[in-house]
Amino acid sequence: MRCVPRKDFACQILSMPSVVSHLKREWFGVERNSKLMLCDWQPCRRLLRQKILTVMSMNKFCTKFSNLLSLIRSYLSLMWLGLTPAALAIWLFFHLGESRYNADRFVTRFIRWGVQRIARLDIEVAGREHLQSHQPAVFVNNHQHYLDAVVISEVFPQRTVVAAKMGLRRIPVAGKLFELAGNVFIDRSDPQKAVAALRRLGEKMRREKINLWIFPEGKLNHKKSGLLPFKKGPFHTAIQLQAPIVPVVTGPSYHFLDVLSGNRRPGKVWIEVLEPILTQGLTSDDVDELMAITRERMLAAYLDLESKIHEAFPQLAIAHEKTR
Repeated sequence: MRCVPRKDFACQILSMPSVVSHLKREWFGVERNSKLMLCDWQPCRRLLRQKILTVMSMNKFCTKFSNLLSLIRSYLSLMWLGLTPAALAIWLFFHLGESRYNADRFVTRFIRWGVQRIARLDIEVAGREHLQSHQPAVFVNNHQHYLDAVVISEVFPQRTVVAAKMGLRRIPVAGKLFELAGNVFIDRSDPQKAVAALRRLGEKMRREKINLWIFPEGKLNHKKSGLLPFKKGPFHTAIQLQAPIVPVVTGPSYHFLDVLSGNRRPGKVWIEVLEPILTQGLTSDDVDELMAITRERMLAAYLDLESKIHEAFPQLAIAHEKTR
């Protein structure tokens, strides 16, 4: 049976003596005395959840209770994150050698397994066919949250290392484990050292047939919209290897990943893996053009994903307009 929602359901449901009968008649088109069968219920589960959350938001008590649940989920998510170094240490103990290049894939999936369930986050991916089309490859991804690992785990390929800022190396235990997993730290305060580190990484990628995952913005995007200017490092590496650039665009996720906020809400994040940009025949003189083309394509994809999420969650579009 087809769902028949009503626009004024929120006001009506608060005045109905029987919530169940109202659900059956107004949302599912079922008469008062008829039974709501399982086959009628299944297609409407997501719609029902959204409507109930909206109705709850109209009641102060329900709002406080919902905020309390959100806070509990936030602390549970942080507790799960605290287990990550121990999980990585155990994994590396049994997977030293060549297989250590899959450590980041394990970590991202470990984080996602817990946080996604606790935080109730859906992830949808488009363009998976581009992930394994070339190897080695340089994957460039926009960086908008410290928990981006929860999202990118859906597309993080095998035998891939990450280039991270030098500050992460100073984190006790976790920094050393990150390095043992084959990842590379980049000192952005010293351009010469950064270039030398990326050059050594390029030689390692060619020799051991591994991929590189890097955030070309170089830092978190606190603007919560669009993309920051790109750094040239990953494009130099791609041209050095004559390896393709694979742009990975994560749609707005800061509303759903902010587990430190009591206002964090369940939601959905879209990811799009764009068609690889080939670098065969390019030289260092083409870095600026390659970087501009990559950023242009990623920005266009990001804006499309942003409009999609605003359509799915209108309250986010309103909040976005207020901050502009």
